[in-house]
Amino acid sequence: MSARAYPSYEVSNSAPESSEMPPATPQQQRGGYDDSFTLQAIIELQKTTGYLTSAVESLKDVVESSNRNMEKRFEASEKRFESLQNAMDRRFESLQDAMDRRFESMQDATERRFESLQDATGRRFESMQNATERRFESMQNAIEKQNEHQNKRMAALEGKVSELSKKIYAAGVILTILVGIGGFIANKSWTLMSHQIALRDQPMQSGQSGIPGGE
Repeated sequence: MSARAYPSYEVSNSAPESSEMPPATPQQQRGGYDDSFTLQAIIELQKTTGYLTSAVESLKDVVESSNRNMEKRFEASEKRFESLQNAMDRRFESLQDAMDRRFESMQDATERRFESLQDATGRRFESMQNATERRFESMQNAIEKQNEHQNKRMAALEGKVSELSKKIYAAGVILTILVGIGGFIANKSWTLMSHQIALRDQPMQSGQSGIPGGE
């Protein structure tokens, strides 16, 4: 930022060696014209102009100094801003690198965790499958043993039933024979008894038929 150029005014603020003017002549006094007053006013005006010029120069110096200070402050601000921007860029890069590393670490940990869980799940499933197979084999063996035991019991029961049936059949045959023999004996006994009764009754009938005056 460049300082603004101001026009310089060189005004002599030097006064005459003597501010005292020669007294006016009688002719000048009679004419109403006072040269000393005019010269005094010109001298005062020159002094005032010199003061103003000096004030303007001083103000110009102040403005230029202020401009230089502003330029220095602006340059310092630019450097400060650039330094802050660089620091922020480095900080952002550092944070981004840290976040990337953190994300990679989390991703690796997640993958390892997933692999571990997958392996554990596989082992658990394999263990459960093996246990289920062993349980199924045990149940199958138990069922086979139970069926074998039941078959043996059924075979034994069938043997007993067959033996009992044979015994019942034999008992029935024996009973039938006994009944037949009993019937035969009863029939024979009944025939014999009937014959004996008939023989016993025959003399009585013959005696009754020989008695006269019977009814």
